[in-house]
Amino acid sequence: YIRCIKGNDDNLKRVLDYLDDQGLKEDTIVVYTSDQGYWLGQHGLYDKRLILETSIRMPFLIRYPKAIKPGSVNQSLCVNVDVAPTLLDLTGLPTPKDMQGHSFAKMLAGKRQPANWRKSSLYSYWSIGPKHYGIRGQRYTYLKINDHTELFDRQDDPNQITNLGPNPEYASILRNLETELQKQKKRSRAASEMSTD
Repeated sequence: YIRCIKGNDDNLKRVLDYLDDQGLKEDTIVVYTSDQGYWLGQHGLYDKRLILETSIRMPFLIRYPKAIKPGSVNQSLCVNVDVAPTLLDLTGLPTPKDMQGHSFAKMLAGKRQPANWRKSSLYSYWSIGPKHYGIRGQRYTYLKINDHTELFDRQDDPNQITNLGPNPEYASILRNLETELQKQKKRSRAASEMSTD
């Protein structure tokens, strides 16, 4: 595993060095990302089919000196369907109307997050094992498997160890996240039906 990571790092350096040496750095967008990867024992698991941070977060590094300040960090809630519209936006091309996702190019350039930017992302899994869904907001993660629910406060519990779901103090947060889950599921169904027309 570590040798694979080192191999990736070494070869990325070769690409970046080449772009620098050839004077192509300013006009080349370099994206370094991956899928989520497998757990290595976190939560006692070795797969990645839950909404927990060690499973759902994806690395995303981008270099484009023409538009993005080196070393900057964007904390906005972005999802994989936002990548294509962002790359199109950075290159000055229009995003097709039927493409899901939204460009976050302006935020990468240091602009303020728009007021209508997503406040949560939908998670769903239905292939192997029980179908389950979740919502990941700026602070809370909500997981629902059949009638079982779990709630984690990533600010106070970044490793998502303590399920706050049974705690009555969080009942209103659970209700809000359940409402958001149903809204996102409905929106997702509508988007997938549009893309198959």
